[in-house]
Amino acid sequence: RINRYGHDFSRKGELGGFASLHDFDLNDNTILTVNRESVGLNPINAEQGVIVASSIDNISDTLSTFFPRIIPEGFQPTLYNIPRFSINEKNNIAACYQFLPWIFLYDEYFKHIKTLILTYSKFDELNIPQMDFFENLDNQGFGGDFPVTGFKLMPNDEIMIFIRRELIHLVPSGAPDDKNYSVAGRYSFTIDGEEEPLWISDIFISDKENEYYVGSWYNIFRFRVEY
Repeated sequence: RINRYGHDFSRKGELGGFASLHDFDLNDNTILTVNRESVGLNPINAEQGVIVASSIDNISDTLSTFFPRIIPEGFQPTLYNIPRFSINEKNNIAACYQFLPWIFLYDEYFKHIKTLILTYSKFDELNIPQMDFFENLDNQGFGGDFPVTGFKLMPNDEIMIFIRRELIHLVPSGAPDDKNYSVAGRYSFTIDGEEEPLWISDIFISDKENEYYVGSWYNIFRFRVEY
């Protein structure tokens, strides 16, 4: 079950009926969840996308499955197939595979329109697993560092990306039909007595223009972006 609240913390209702809930994002009419039928080593339906879009009014009303598996059925590392995603109020969507620093942009019709390839020197310092196909894992574990901790697609299609202790603000760099992005700002958040910035775990939209809330483990920061 998902409980919904407004900016004033008033309860706006609930969404129920999920068999399981690995991750989700939603707006006023659509909810995105991980498609449990298409992830894993031997999926129920590998032809479906790994993201499900459903109607808020009826969770069983599947609007689309999209974002194809990147690791074929029967092969490892299947963890690469786990998606991360964000949807804004215009029903535009940003999605990525959790071990790849690539962000795929979709329009309101679930059509892929752009891929952003992120490059950053800090990625070279991380233990990002290689995307080499293999059939058997035996008794060995598999894991590594996520290059991107998380991201949020804003109502104006700007993207806030958090990479561990740093927040990176991407903005469309041209005309409305130009889907290229550029870096508009980089931010970190500290508190008295701490030597290094705090780990960023999430970002939330305020009800005021250009104002945001950033969540850490035990703190919430409110900040404004000035252009």
